[in-house]
Amino acid sequence: PRTYSAIFILDIVMLITLILCKVPVIFALALCLLLSCYGAGFSVIPVYLGDVFGTRELGAIHGYVLTAWAAAGMVGPILLSYTHQILHNYFVTLVVFIVIDLLALIVSLALQRAFAGMQEQVNK
Repeated sequence: PRTYSAIFILDIVMLITLILCKVPVIFALALCLLLSCYGAGFSVIPVYLGDVFGTRELGAIHGYVLTAWAAAGMVGPILLSYTHQILHNYFVTLVVFIVIDLLALIVSLALQRAFAGMQEQVNK
């Protein structure tokens, strides 16, 4: 959960940077970091799922996650394009992404607390 918390925090900072930035080079760097977070989240999924659910059904659970990820990958760009056609800017969409990242960060922090509590019980 700590890795994902760091990813969500970096996502939030980079999305805010995209909203406020007027310098093309900084905008490009922020976008590259944002895309790196996507890849980092993708690469850590198997280990995270193993930690949360165990390894017995890891393949099936990972398959469900990848299916959901693929569906989001198909629907997300269409929704982004649709909102841009209506609003003629990306501001609202980026703010929505920030809110989603904040919610994900809250869930990640809650999971960290739950894991810490479970770890304390195991160590007793």
